[in-house]
Amino acid sequence: MTDSSTLADNYSRNVFTSACGSERHSEIVMTNRLDKYCRNQDWPAVFRSWHAVPVADRKSRRQVWTGLNLFVSSIAILTSTLVSIANAQNGDSDFLLFISGEYVDRQRVSDDTFSGSNFTPAADLLYTYSNGPWRVLGEYFLTDDENELERLQLGYDLSEDTTAWLGRFHQPISAWNSKYHHGAYLQPSITRPAIENWEDENGVLPAHLSGAMLESGVRRAGGDGIHYAVGVGLGPALLDSELHPYDLADPDTADGSLGASFAVSYYPDYVGSPNFGLLGGYTDIVVLPSTTSIPGNATTFNIEQFVIGAQADWQNKSWQLIAAAYYVDNQPDQGFAQYGGSFLSVYAQVLKDLNESVGIYLRLEGGRDTETAGYLTLFPQFISQRAQIGGRFDFATRQALAIEVSAVETAQDDFTEVRLQWSGVFQ
Repeated sequence: MTDSSTLADNYSRNVFTSACGSERHSEIVMTNRLDKYCRNQDWPAVFRSWHAVPVADRKSRRQVWTGLNLFVSSIAILTSTLVSIANAQNGDSDFLLFISGEYVDRQRVSDDTFSGSNFTPAADLLYTYSNGPWRVLGEYFLTDDENELERLQLGYDLSEDTTAWLGRFHQPISAWNSKYHHGAYLQPSITRPAIENWEDENGVLPAHLSGAMLESGVRRAGGDGIHYAVGVGLGPALLDSELHPYDLADPDTADGSLGASFAVSYYPDYVGSPNFGLLGGYTDIVVLPSTTSIPGNATTFNIEQFVIGAQADWQNKSWQLIAAAYYVDNQPDQGFAQYGGSFLSVYAQVLKDLNESVGIYLRLEGGRDTETAGYLTLFPQFISQRAQIGGRFDFATRQALAIEVSAVETAQDDFTEVRLQWSGVFQ
């Protein structure tokens, strides 16, 4: 084992209390993920999908520094404000740096002469501060072709199990992202399920909201309990086959409309695994004039998206099962019915720890009507089916190497894919 107890102590009441929600939710993450996987059994995450962002669309260096300056300035202002409010000169703060490097090689099934590969380095900066009932969370994500202020939240503990947040946050509807967030070292596989992808990774569901969120839990006398989260705020706009959430670093570009989501889960032990829950959400997606998403379209229109889902996270000794199902119904404005329709997306991932340093996993993804739903034609690179196996080896202090092999189907292509990744977290 590595320094798991020290890491868990540092994360549980400071970093993950703010990063993952209330103190109640931090215990879940720490108990279910860090307490186990930071002892050499955690799994890395992917930060880029196989669809590369065109060079012409990449943000300039000036925009990178603008975003970083906003990140640093915002957390400094919020932290100093909380110190003043609390009338204290000390609080609990933490700064974490998640780093990863990922190599991807793809081979098209229909043409064995075609192949492509790329390497993507990534860094995720996470800052948290707490003073009494007040909390601050800031997260900035950076790769060679992306930089984004992912989260900026101001929180207040209404009670021991209830926290209210304002800012930009990961909306509760995603079972996967609400648990693993952006840090590569924490995720239980290299890639995330396609239905759980971030907006800029061919994600078809909104992953971020800018507004208000309430997280809470109800503990029962028998030791079990229910956790729930409700969020409402400004959702994304759709442009060039990509959802664009509200950008705190460039608010003038905001074109999104109302979004809301909820998650409610039952925990037999109140924290950790197993847990089972329901998810739901509504988003009024603004589709902007685009020559990529809709050729020839010069009119802005809206798609009302309704989502209902269920998730399960079960763990027994060295085995873990993570599964979710989402039913998505899309209702566009009159005249754009070809971009509506509904579909079902399902995934299940089984993980097995061979020892304290090595683990393997298998994941299957599929669904119904994913190839015929008009809404998904706006996302031609969305993965409709995937089968993959992977493994991970932990070494040194909070570092890991992982490999993943997949057979992938999209509306445009079928291909095989091999991924190699190094990930680590530094404090």
